[in-house]
Amino acid sequence: MSAPKTHAPFSEDEMLDLAARAIGKIDARGSRGIERLTNDEIEAMALTLVCLGMKPIPYHQET
Repeated sequence: MSAPKTHAPFSEDEMLDLAARAIGKIDARGSRGIERLTNDEIEAMALTLVCLGMKPIPYHQET
């Protein structure tokens, strides 16, 4: 049995468009713009940073 196939939640063009829209919201409204971001926009910004070479820092939950 093979592993289930996964696919990107959106294309590269869609990712860049969503990230740009998120930046536009933040640029126009500051912290109010941040409150208006969708999950897709946040994910697109994070994925764009990864594509640009940013390495994630592993999350270590405090106990």
